[in-house]
Formats: sequence, C-alpha cells, structure tokens
Amino acid sequence: MKPGRLIFFLLFILSTLLNQSQSISATDSLKTKLLTESHDTVKVNLLIKLADICESINRDSAIYYLNKALMIARETDDPKYKAQIYTRIGSNYCFKGDYLHSLEYLDLAENIIIEYPNKAQSARIHYYKALVFLHLDKFQQANDHTAKALDLFRELNDLNMMRGIYTLYCYIFEGLDDLERSLEFSMKSYGVSVELQDTVKIAANLNNIGTRYFLLNSNDSALYYIRKAVVLNTKYSNKIWLAINYHNLADIFLDLNEVDSADYYIQKASTIYHDAGHLMNYYFAQEVKAKISLAKKDTLTAIEYYKSIIESPKHLENLKIKAIANNALFDIEYSRERYVEAINYYKAYNLFDDSLTKASNTSLLSVLELEMEFEKQKNHLELENKEIKLRSQQKNFFISIMAVVILLLGITVYFIYRLHKARSNATKIENQRIEEELAYKKREMTANVLSLMKKNEILAEISNSMLEVERQAVKPETKDAINKIAAKIRKTSDEEIWEEFNIRFKEVHIDFHSKLLRLYPDLSPSEQRLCAFLRMNMSTKDISELSGVDPRSINNTRSKVRKKMGLANDENLVSYLSKI
Repeated sequence: MKPGRLIFFLLFILSTLLNQSQSISATDSLKTKLLTESHDTVKVNLLIKLADICESINRDSAIYYLNKALMIARETDDPKYKAQIYTRIGSNYCFKGDYLHSLEYLDLAENIIIEYPNKAQSARIHYYKALVFLHLDKFQQANDHTAKALDLFRELNDLNMMRGIYTLYCYIFEGLDDLERSLEFSMKSYGVSVELQDTVKIAANLNNIGTRYFLLNSNDSALYYIRKAVVLNTKYSNKIWLAINYHNLADIFLDLNEVDSADYYIQKASTIYHDAGHLMNYYFAQEVKAKISLAKKDTLTAIEYYKSIIESPKHLENLKIKAIANNALFDIEYSRERYVEAINYYKAYNLFDDSLTKASNTSLLSVLELEMEFEKQKNHLELENKEIKLRSQQKNFFISIMAVVILLLGITVYFIYRLHKARSNATKIENQRIEEELAYKKREMTANVLSLMKKNEILAEISNSMLEVERQAVKPETKDAINKIAAKIRKTSDEEIWEEFNIRFKEVHIDFHSKLLRLYPDLSPSEQRLCAFLRMNMSTKDISELSGVDPRSINNTRSKVRKKMGLANDENLVSYLSKI
C-alpha cells in the first residue's frame, strides 16, 4: 500500500467507533465506579466504556482496559462476551499497525463466532480482517473479507458500517490503480454520511475525496475538499483528523513546489501524531519532512529524517516506506561520493524492495510474512488451548489436546523449514554478490597493475634519457644536478607505484598482510612487497618492470622468503602464498 494512502486511511475506519463527546471527567467517573463495583458483568461493561474513551487518546490504554475486561470475562460462561472483547482488542492492534497481534485476536473471536453464530460480530471481524490485509497489500484477501462484511451489514441494515465498507472498497481499488472507481466509492461513503447527518464522518469523507482528486492530479479540487474538511474538523476539535488534513495539504503543496506551505502543514501534522501516540502516521510524516528538506537543499536534515524511518520500532515496521528511505539515502550518499555508505543503503533497499527479489523469492517481506504467520498460528493455538480447557467438561479432553499438539508440531516444523529455506537462499544470493564484486575488483586491479607497469616503463625511459644527457654534459655541476633529478624520479616512481599498488591490493586481499605478518613477523618490508606481487601470480619479469628492481635481486629476495618460511625445495612459493 502506498504510504500516503495508508496515512489517510488508518484513522478513517477508526472514526466509526470513536465517541468524541467523552471527556476526561467521564473517565474519572468510570474509574471511581469501577473501584466500588463488585458485580463482574458490570465491571466488564465499565472497562469497555473506559476503552471506548481511550481509543481517541491512546490505544495502548484502550488495549490495557480491554485485557482487564477479558480476564474477568474468561471467568464467565458467556463466549459471545469474549468474542466481542477479542474483536475490540484486534481492532486496536490493527490501528496501531501491529498486524500480527490483530490477526491473532480476530482469529480467536472468529473461532467463537463459528460455534456461537452472531451476524453483527461476524461482520465486524471480517471488516477488521479486510483492513489488516489491505495494509499488507493483500488486495484479494481484503476484497473477500470486505464482500462478506458488506453482505452482513446489509442484512443488519447498518448504514454506518456500510459507509466504512465503501471506504474499504475505495482503498482496494486504489491499490489496484483504478482511481476512478476509488473516487466513486469515496462519494458513496460521503452520501451515506450526509444522509446520517454525521458531521465528523462528513469531514472524513471530504478529506478522502480530496486525496482521490490529488491522486488523479487534480490539485485544485483536492485543495477545495480538504480545506472544507479542515473547517469542520477545526469546528468540532477533531485533532487526529486535522493532522491527516494537514498531512494531505503538505503533500499537495509539495507537489505544487510551494515548499514553505508544505513545511508549515507537515510540522503541525507531525506534532499532533506524536502527542497522540500515532507513531505509524508520525513516521510517514518524517518522509514528507525529508522531501521538504531536500527541496530546500538541506541534505543533512533529510538524512536524519530518513534514518529515523529506518530505525522505527519493528512492530511499526512498514516495508515500503523503509525501502523508500533506504533508496533515498542511497541516492543522497552516492551524490555525495560516499560510496561505502551508498552501497550499504543499496543492499538494504534490495532486501526491502519486492521487485528486485521476486526471482529468488527471498525478499525480506516474504521472510517477515512467514514469521508473522508462524507466530500467529503458534500464539493462536496456545490461546485457543486455554479456551478449550474452559469447555473441557463437555468435550473429550484427551482427543482435543492431542489434536492441538499434533497440529502445532506440524505447523512449527513446516514454518521452520520455510524460514530456514528462505534465509538460506538469501545468504546464497548475498555470497554470490560478494564473489561477483570481488571478481570485479580483481579485474580492476589487474588492469591497474598493467597501467602501473606502463607508467614505470615510461619513467624508467625518462630516467635513462636523463642519464644519457648527464654523460654528455661537460660541467660537473650539470652532471651532478641531472644525476640527482634522475635518482629522484626513480625513487618517487618506486614509492608512488608501490603505494598505489598496495591500496588496490588491500581492497581485494583484505587480510593478507595481517595474516602474513602474524605467521612470519620477521619478514622485511621488501620481502612483504615481494609476497604481495607473488600473491598476484606475477612473474619475476613483471615484478622487475613494475618495481624497477633487478631480476637477480628479486630472485635473491625470493630465496630469503622461502628460507624464512621453511619451505621445502619442491614446494611452490606462489601456491603457498595463495592459501594465506
């Protein structure tokens, strides 16, 4: 799912369950009643009401109260009560971006509904599952659950939830790049909101219509609808929706290259996201800030924003925005000629980008989905086990437990195998890439050595020509000056050529020198150089041409090296060095 689409969508569905009229004083009142209440059913209802209020403030608090309600409900024999709470917990995890836990609780609720049918509860379970799969870009699965939810809500004549279903279809068609149909369903949702005279939802629909026009490159229409939404959300103090409106306006002004206006609105949106604990939206706002910084030529600030996206908590992980951040950092570091950093970001981008890893089926997304499915199934079965124990008096306890254990073992073995295979393939591809990179460096070094040999040959010719001039000179001081210049050329040539060769050599054979000195610490610098040349499989003639050293001196040094290494007469020195 596109990052912008996810931002605009996350809290639209949330608004169908929020009660904006709840206040802090109401929360305090409920907490006071909870302390004095002794009846379990009343306690559960009070905790659910507290969760309702907290959903508009902090979802972690809402989940906390729902879990407390669940602990009490588990002591009762009312499975429908538990299904309702499981669904509510699952929806809160969904809006937090924690899809693993969301599916876990929604599955638990669905298991109960299968045994104890309830149309309204079943419709909401399909509704939230559609939402989760939409966030994961699983459009077919999202569409299947959306269709089931719509049929049930129509039977129940629930216009409010049908409006939410129209919004789901809006984003499904956006994911399928059918923007005209996406706009059509946004308009349908808006029509229902007007019919219900729901000003909060009308503002939300105006925002979504505006974003559809923005995606259709109609910025004037987009600004018109979103500004109407800002007026309503300001009037009714809907801060989270105001943040989304500001975020959308920042995107539009950035598209229009009005950078200062874009910066103004994204700062306002980011502050609200952060204060309200909507961290998923907050990190999407960081991407817009990075783009604005680049537009202002403030590269260092843009880098910091992109890094904050990459370092976001794992449970808030959105693969596409992390791929975008890594790719952007690659472009930035490459343009700054920081090639090592650029390569690291490019490797990370390859892991996140599905299109670059489809052939090998080893993308990080695939691995994360396998991990998610494995953990979901494992946790689901563990919690389902507890539910089975509560009904064990009416069923065959031994057969149920054995079936669960066998299923758990089968799923565990299957997903461990899949995970191992995926990671093994990823390692193989990475090793292959490293080998190709090393081969390229070796070819590059070979070409460099040939270039150095040619350079040395030219310098030697210049030096010899100067010595010839020196022999023909008459004045002693002239001879002496020419002789010094020729010697300086030879010395400078030897030092520069060795230094350049050594740099290239260490890029290919990183640990060669350290290993060589660890094994033979008494080797002299000239002997170490000879070993480096021999490691490149160079002949005595090539070494002489490159270094300017007489072949007989090279052979003498070679004998000294063999002696210090204790090699037998029939043992090849070059072969031995290639193993170090």
